[in-house]
Amino acid sequence: MSKSSVERLIALLDVLSRSERGITRESIKTSVPSYAEYSNEAAFERAFERDKNQLKALGYHLETLKPVPGGLYSRYRIRNGSARVLPQFEPGEVAILSALTNVWGRSVPARRTVSRILTKLGLAGLANGLTETSAFITAPQEIDTLIEAVAESKAMTFEYRNAQGDVSSRTVTVWGLGHRFGQWYVYGFDHAVRDERIFKRDRMWQLKLVNIETHLPPQSFSMKRALEKISDANTPLAFIEDAPDSSAVVHVGNVSGVPLYNWHEAVGWMIRHHARVADVAPHSVPYQYSASINLQQRVKKTLSVAAKKLTEMHEGEPSISPASIKWVERSSKRRKETALDHLTRVLRIAEFVKDNAPVSLKETAVYFQTTPGKIRQDLELLWLAVDEESLTLELDKGKVQSLSGADYLVSGAPLSAQEALYLSLTIDQLRRVIPSAGVVDQVFGKIFASYPQLRQLTNRCAIYSAVPVSLARFESAIRLRENMRIRYSTSRGSSERTITPQQLILDNDSYYLVAWCHLRRAQRKFKMADIEVLDEEQIIDAVEKASSHTGDSLTHQKVIIRYTGQDASAQQMLESVAERYSKDQTIFEIDLFNNAWFDSLVTDAAGTIEVIAPLEVRERIRAYGSNS
Repeated sequence: MSKSSVERLIALLDVLSRSERGITRESIKTSVPSYAEYSNEAAFERAFERDKNQLKALGYHLETLKPVPGGLYSRYRIRNGSARVLPQFEPGEVAILSALTNVWGRSVPARRTVSRILTKLGLAGLANGLTETSAFITAPQEIDTLIEAVAESKAMTFEYRNAQGDVSSRTVTVWGLGHRFGQWYVYGFDHAVRDERIFKRDRMWQLKLVNIETHLPPQSFSMKRALEKISDANTPLAFIEDAPDSSAVVHVGNVSGVPLYNWHEAVGWMIRHHARVADVAPHSVPYQYSASINLQQRVKKTLSVAAKKLTEMHEGEPSISPASIKWVERSSKRRKETALDHLTRVLRIAEFVKDNAPVSLKETAVYFQTTPGKIRQDLELLWLAVDEESLTLELDKGKVQSLSGADYLVSGAPLSAQEALYLSLTIDQLRRVIPSAGVVDQVFGKIFASYPQLRQLTNRCAIYSAVPVSLARFESAIRLRENMRIRYSTSRGSSERTITPQQLILDNDSYYLVAWCHLRRAQRKFKMADIEVLDEEQIIDAVEKASSHTGDSLTHQKVIIRYTGQDASAQQMLESVAERYSKDQTIFEIDLFNNAWFDSLVTDAAGTIEVIAPLEVRERIRAYGSNS
């Protein structure tokens, strides 16, 4: 990233925004000083196209207009809407937003976009403190390309291998991106068959965006509904006893089963939930599934072997002393800032200064976690890059007395379509681990209050959960034996009461909560759809209390593990999330953020990951095996 490229982007933003009737390429070339430096027309064209795409990615709506009567050349302008209003977040909501920084782990494109979003939302401190660990769901490698295709309904070509192993070349207008069953899916209009199709991402390769006529999705399109329609045909089902209520469980009459989409993950889930495999299978199961006594025996044996290995690996002293490990530190070199990141920060600084002037450079630097010198540099960069009528800056020694100008320069950058989709996927992930959907949905609503069109667009991306997200709050209360304040509404009226949740059940496709009702002094069964939780303000306390448990909790802890397997991809994954590792890359130190994620990692690894330290985490993992 060079200072000149950011200066050029600011100048182009100013030129395109000031011209109400649009401006031709030739006029742009003479109006933006940096373009005059290019020696030939081809170099200018490449730079101009690249800069247009950058501004578009930043969230500005760039229009191409027809030539004026008698003119020969197309004109360009940026249509500026009303000045955006920054959402005002409560402390609890800021805590929720801080978790955004951990959702995508070390996926560089996703982390960079989340950082930019937080800066635009006025949370620069959270953006600068972006951590690099603990992905809840691993992002697909080409996530930037896929998000761009979804945001603009672009066409994409790729090679695809179907379930039978047949390979074909596909051209698809991409409508949606989603995650279900541990898999990413791409949904769109297949140009060859002239119909809608859904594709497993891991069966696609050689992805490439192409500029052809596309088929736009209907306004009613929803990726969540598309994911709901994915068939579970012929999925093996392992039946278990005393099944907990969970999205991983399928209820068949009076018995429950775990779909074996992935054997390691299914067995890991059974270990974590102390599930016991039933000796028999029902005579009939739903048409989507398959089951047999032989399958039950195979699963029981696999579970027994995995639990035994997990227990033996964690009994007694660790196989190696943490003090004897010779560590290789991960490079702490600061990730390179892109021109897009820098411009986002410059515009946000201008917005902050405009709203708080007179304000010192030192105060501003503290807010943005940088130095007063860099704040001065960014303000001067903005002022020098634009027309003198566009911006007025009064800077006296170490204080900005006033800053005023056009809204597009002093109101921060808007959210782009791609950022909205990233944000939607990120918040979907938070709903899986934050023990309350209400607060997360409230944050989502605040953010998109100023972007109704973008809110509609977010329907094109989804992370699917068969269980209503609100159940997570009740699962947490059951695990922690918490009381809850609720309002329960029926056809006879509504009442407020305190309950102690005991069990979640599924009955005829509806979810119910069995709880001790302190109002009636008896056990009662409540329909989930009729419950409103009244103690949502206690959500952060609940999250902190859950941090010492093994469920969907949020915490920070250093954990040392040893990998004994031979899978190169698993070893690379561990290296990618580690803060440091041994020279032979078999021992890793992880800055643990999410207990549920870590416990899944270890128990799904089929006895190839040993927890070395701390001892309480080691004991927790050992208990999983010994209790299974």
